[in-house]
Amino acid sequence: MLIREASINLKLIKIKGHSGIIGNDIADKLAKKGQCGNNLFRNNVDFINNILSYFPVFIDKPIEVNIRRFILKILATGEATEWSLLKNNQELCYGDVNQIDWKITWLIFHYCKGFHCNSMRINYLWTFIAKLFHKILPLGSILAIRKPKLYKEMKCIMKCNKKENWNHLFECQAYEVAWQKILEITTKESIIICLKQKQIRSQGEEFIKKVLQNILGITAKSEKFQKFQQLALEVKVETCLTIRLQKDFKISLAEAQTLMANILIRFILAFKELIWKPRCEQVILWEKREGISRTDKITSESKAKNNPNQLPEFKVKDNSKQLTNKAKDLQMGKVDRLQKTVSLVKKSMDTFVRKYICEDWIPIKKKVDKITLYMSKKLLD
Repeated sequence: MLIREASINLKLIKIKGHSGIIGNDIADKLAKKGQCGNNLFRNNVDFINNILSYFPVFIDKPIEVNIRRFILKILATGEATEWSLLKNNQELCYGDVNQIDWKITWLIFHYCKGFHCNSMRINYLWTFIAKLFHKILPLGSILAIRKPKLYKEMKCIMKCNKKENWNHLFECQAYEVAWQKILEITTKESIIICLKQKQIRSQGEEFIKKVLQNILGITAKSEKFQKFQQLALEVKVETCLTIRLQKDFKISLAEAQTLMANILIRFILAFKELIWKPRCEQVILWEKREGISRTDKITSESKAKNNPNQLPEFKVKDNSKQLTNKAKDLQMGKVDRLQKTVSLVKKSMDTFVRKYICEDWIPIKKKVDKITLYMSKKLLD
């Protein structure tokens, strides 16, 4: 049949590989059934053989011979595309594809301490950055969604009597001094990093400081800092800032991206130490005053399960910005999002096959050049 038809159609079915999921059990049964069947096909065919000679194609376009690698590319693209359709990401991925320098985001995740370790203690920084990236740090608005009975009355722990969400974290007057200190530390430590680079060091410390202030701003209330601040707490940086670094310091794009990744890391570490940790300590004290124990926090609210029609009293309003028309068209539920993913993956793979280019927001799993990211709390001399 294979020789006569001279074609093979591969059907890809996404199955989540986690235990306890029904689809996983079905996949196991189908795999066992396939191994015992007469239609078992092994992919180690000698494709150079005259009888079984073939060249893989995708939408009538030739692709690389390694089918396994190409299939993995499709699956990775599908996963990234589904992620891009989440409300948090639609504007950044589809509103203006050149706005975010995604290379910096993926560099940080790749080099984050403990990235390949399963231990949460060793992986603390990666976990924190991942929560920033997905905007799920346990702010009051997030806690109210997870445990409405425990946290529905929770206000800003700085006693300003307002609901705590991302916007409030930026606007609360109690954090003004901390944000200014974060800016100063980020600028100071970024200068130290620049001075470690021979090509940049030769341009002088005053010039370096001026370039960094042009990106970060001089005060925490400046428009430049606030614009950098909001994206930085999502582990993102605008492409225009990377280009500005490249032009001002007269360095390559790769060097500018590495430098910007270091600046972003210093900002995140300063935020973690000066705002997030003190804030968490105050939340712990508030929980003790309210009589909220650790058991209460890890115990599921059974009554909510018994009444599935009851809606949560609070909704996270972190993403209150108006989306562009292009992004609004992509607002959808999970089922619709999965259906929309298929056509977008097809389009992405078609572009990849023709031009060997994929969207910037798709993390490409390939060997990354050796670079230096200063991930520790204090910079080494």
